[in-house]
Amino acid sequence: MNTKKIFIIIFLVAFLIRLAALLSFEEEKSLIYISDSLTYLQVAENLIEHQVYSMEISDTPHADNFRTPLYPIFLVPFVWLETSLYAPAIAQLLIVSAAIALFFLLARKIFSEKVSIIATTLFALEPFGALIESQIMTESIFILFFGSSILLLTLYIKDKKLKHLVIASAAMALAGLTRPIAFYLFILIPFAVLLSYGIKNIKWKKIGLGLLIFFVISSP
Repeated sequence: MNTKKIFIIIFLVAFLIRLAALLSFEEEKSLIYISDSLTYLQVAENLIEHQVYSMEISDTPHADNFRTPLYPIFLVPFVWLETSLYAPAIAQLLIVSAAIALFFLLARKIFSEKVSIIATTLFALEPFGALIESQIMTESIFILFFGSSILLLTLYIKDKKLKHLVIASAAMALAGLTRPIAFYLFILIPFAVLLSYGIKNIKWKKIGLGLLIFFVISSP
């Protein structure tokens, strides 16, 4: 089976599993995951109505940074158009399904095709993640950026191509702008360079470039 067909099959498996998870929720409000979902939606609403980045419920909200910006920005067009919550949920399912298929393409450059197919298929079939990704939460977008970053850093260790380090550093920063835990994982960037060249042949310029990309993108 060629790579294109495998990519499409993995995408469809991931999407159909997540669509089934989405349809298992009895009503639209079930897509709200405790208070987290509400605060993300509130930030998007305040951006539209008050041009203020804030999760405060008020006629005059004050700016805050309690939520990282990428996911509320993703929600902005849906809130502006006043769509059903099923609209961003389906968009999330498309994103994470495409991400899992993308992981197959990256993984096959690092591992054997068989291992890559098994790993990404198991990821696609994992039920708990499918449920969370169907709700108004950051997981889908975070998985896209964080998973891509980890695989690209691993690929960089293998082939030492600068473009993989650059894209991985950018993806890690975007993951941090989606969920703050990724901010603390910037250490993986110099670690990948060290593993690639060894402690006795440290490439400080490459470490500096990777960290510069990460912190410039993370600066918002």
